[in-house]
Amino acid sequence: MPKPIDEYCNLYGVETDTALSVLLAQDGSFCTLIRVHGTATITSSEDMADALEHRFGDGLAALMEREGHLLSIVFERHANTEGAAELAHERMLSRARAKALSLDAVIEETAAILRDQPMVETILIACWTRPEAAGKAEIKRDRQHLSKISAAAGPYAPALATTLRLQALDGIHGAFVSAVASALTAAGILHEILGPGEEGGRRTDLFEIRSAFLPHQTPAEWVPILDPTPAHFQPRDDGAEAGPDGFFPPPISHQILSADAEASPDHTELRLGGRRHAFAVMTLFPSVLPPFNLIPAALIRPGADTVRMPFRITFHLESGPWTGGWRKIAAGLLAWSSPPVMNFFRAVQGIDEAVKRGRIRFAKSRIVATTWTEPHEPAELLPRRRAALVRALTAWGAGGIAETAPDPMRTLAETVPGALHTAVSAPATVAPVGELAKALPFHRPAPAFPTGETAFVDLAGKTFWHEAGSPRLLSWLTLIAAKPGSGKSVLMNRLNHDFVAYRPGRRLPLLGIIDLGVSSTGLIATLRSALPPHRQHEVSYVRLLKDKKYAINPFDLGLGRRTPLDREAVFLRNILRILFDMEGQELAKELIGQIIARAYRQKSDLELSGQPARWQEGIEPDIESAARSLGVALGGKLTWWQLADHLLRAGHIDLSARAQRHAAPTLPDVAAILASPDMIRDFGDDLCRRARLHVVDSIDAYPIFANPTALDLGEARVTSIDLQDVAIRDPSSDEAKRNNALMFMIGRHLFVRRFAGHAEEIPLMELSADPEVRQSCRRYWARFYAEMQEVEKRMAMDEVHITGTGPAMSSQVDSDAREGRKWGLQIILASQRLDDFRNLRDLASAVFLLNAETGEIRRHTAEVFGFGTAVEEAMVRYLHGPRGRQGANFLANYKLDRGERWIVLNNRVPPRLLWALTTVKEDRLLRDALYQELSVDEALTLLARRFPDGSALSWWRRFENDAGDDSVARAAAAALAAEHHHQAILLRGNVA
Repeated sequence: MPKPIDEYCNLYGVETDTALSVLLAQDGSFCTLIRVHGTATITSSEDMADALEHRFGDGLAALMEREGHLLSIVFERHANTEGAAELAHERMLSRARAKALSLDAVIEETAAILRDQPMVETILIACWTRPEAAGKAEIKRDRQHLSKISAAAGPYAPALATTLRLQALDGIHGAFVSAVASALTAAGILHEILGPGEEGGRRTDLFEIRSAFLPHQTPAEWVPILDPTPAHFQPRDDGAEAGPDGFFPPPISHQILSADAEASPDHTELRLGGRRHAFAVMTLFPSVLPPFNLIPAALIRPGADTVRMPFRITFHLESGPWTGGWRKIAAGLLAWSSPPVMNFFRAVQGIDEAVKRGRIRFAKSRIVATTWTEPHEPAELLPRRRAALVRALTAWGAGGIAETAPDPMRTLAETVPGALHTAVSAPATVAPVGELAKALPFHRPAPAFPTGETAFVDLAGKTFWHEAGSPRLLSWLTLIAAKPGSGKSVLMNRLNHDFVAYRPGRRLPLLGIIDLGVSSTGLIATLRSALPPHRQHEVSYVRLLKDKKYAINPFDLGLGRRTPLDREAVFLRNILRILFDMEGQELAKELIGQIIARAYRQKSDLELSGQPARWQEGIEPDIESAARSLGVALGGKLTWWQLADHLLRAGHIDLSARAQRHAAPTLPDVAAILASPDMIRDFGDDLCRRARLHVVDSIDAYPIFANPTALDLGEARVTSIDLQDVAIRDPSSDEAKRNNALMFMIGRHLFVRRFAGHAEEIPLMELSADPEVRQSCRRYWARFYAEMQEVEKRMAMDEVHITGTGPAMSSQVDSDAREGRKWGLQIILASQRLDDFRNLRDLASAVFLLNAETGEIRRHTAEVFGFGTAVEEAMVRYLHGPRGRQGANFLANYKLDRGERWIVLNNRVPPRLLWALTTVKEDRLLRDALYQELSVDEALTLLARRFPDGSALSWWRRFENDAGDDSVARAAAAALAAEHHHQAILLRGNVA
């Protein structure tokens, strides 16, 4: 190399006294790095070009007139995903193992997707302010002051970065960086200013610079040496005596460039840190600059040799006044000799006039690019990549591109953000700032979360993390809308799987799935089999029946409580509105409120007029046995409330709660209340009679609601409640919709009552008159709420469209969504009907849309969810349904603390997990039948290996001559199992 390698980096030290994070160069220049995350939402090419030209460009225009600034805008794309994939792998593995979930194979497949499919994109802006940006007098004064500091420091001066700081640049540089950031914000581009990290000593800006030069020598935990370390120093010897600078941190440039470089004789290649670089230098600027996205699009065409090609493209925009005067003079002198020169003269004249009037602002611009091969890649790949990069840049703007560089190391350094405060490798072109802004690499989707539990992929091939329960979300309600076959259930199942497996914590979160059918059975089987045998009861599947054995009394309350809290009263009002078939009737609201109040007063043991339920022999043998052991006299006028208090006083909390179930009001009590003279007097005979008829009919039709609670989820933390046998899949009447709404509501109650509420409710509870019992209850609820506060919770309801989503159902979801965040509750609702979500759209923090086959559907979707033509066009282009291993694209909407986002994502599910979650009838039946032949883990391994696309329809058809689906499934599974056992025998024989 023509000079020492560290001289290809201008950085010397770090300045921390300014408001911004500033890197100092040897000449006193200031540098600050800005990371660009990308566009906040889906934007059309036209709108993005307009935003860049008139918002970002206009914001920069005035700054670029002033001498002394350089903007280096760097776009890098590479496939070095190994490090990020390993971090994700370790995080998922540690979180799953903390819960005793054995999901190693699924996690390895997920990490393989992160390694093999996504790319990494980085967009950085280096904002340089050089000394010439300040007045000459100010710089002279600062340099005189620094000379005094240097003189006082004596031989130590060369090692002190403080001898370089020019205070005259403080305000100028701060205003420059602030203006760039404001221009990005105005254009709708998300970004952050880099600097010190949260961890001690870490510098994200310096890490980005060093890793751009030496990625394989820069570990994720790399920390620069910025302060003297008294205990560790290395005096440098100049041959005569030790140099004092060795007691101080080495210059930043030494720490960043710590490897040798070697250029090829023809200056087309450079070897540095194991990489071999090739270059593309723009020698002739295009007359028209197209959108930047055309460059990566040309380099990542599907099936192309360069699909995972790495490259880095840097735009240098240097400020300074327009200096067209000399050209005008020269062109004027020669104008008589040539018409083209006269045209040039007129063009320069026109530019000068535009500049004087402030209509156009210019900047000196350069573009340099590099591509490379990694240490493990063959050398012959680099010429192909260089040719592809040159082709892409040439086609981009029809400009001139050189493949050689006079100084290859200098050219490489000019592609690195923040390494150099000047650029010289490419000839400068004076171009309008607005036109340059339109070509900058900002039209890329920004991530919503820095990390999460579910890894999707965006259209650029980058990993897009989804973090459920993020504090950045405005609420914790997620809506999923799609027609059958669009991947809706697989998406919901995956979100639930990742929630259980990969959220932090040592215990399983509380997950309640309310479904119609068996679409969640694969998820339940997978999670249950992943637990050790003694904990598999924590995952359960309940197929609800309209039977007394499955009774869930909606009037049930929490331990010791005699009257409902506000949230419980909301639920009761909503379910009674459905039960009475009186939604929307104002008088019915008052009627229901009175029924609830009178029912609890009538059953209370605290009211003088109360008639608490009497104990009955033979109903609860376990409770009777415990009561006898405590010396409680059974019989006489003993009430269930008295029995519950006895048990609670003795510490039998579970038995006390069971006894309390028989003390609660039931539907027969409601029927009696509606027939009472007081109610008829207050609300009229007609209304009470109609309501009573509905109650009486419900007692016969729904024994599940009309009896004391019998169904108990026990210690299960993950539960799927299947409404297949109690709901009507295709409701064609109001009565059917009413039935379905009731079933969804009771399923919701069965799950939510296990955790709902918060400690502020304890003083509001009406408890036993016995002080000891009352105090025991309060201690219980204090412990309960403290524990529940730490537990992640989610309720997921699929097939919501079968309920008709009437006012009561919507009211309950609205209440749960608003109050649920206090309880730490996330809610997911999935439906085939967009209109089900019309009233919930404003409350939802995330919306996932999976189908857009017709213009009518797209227009309806846009009307319900309120997006524009750019989002609608994205639906046309990218939403195509599931494609096996390639996953299913979907349109995602996030409402975050920093605005609303629309983005197209891909749900690519690992093969084993895809088989575990599939809801396609034939594949599901085959999987479940294979579970009878092999263990769940073996079955999923076999299916993923034999049918990695997630479907075995061709295998299924081999056995279709059998009588029915069950027979086909058994035959197909048996054949697969036999094949598996045969291969295992052969493998053992080969090993032997």
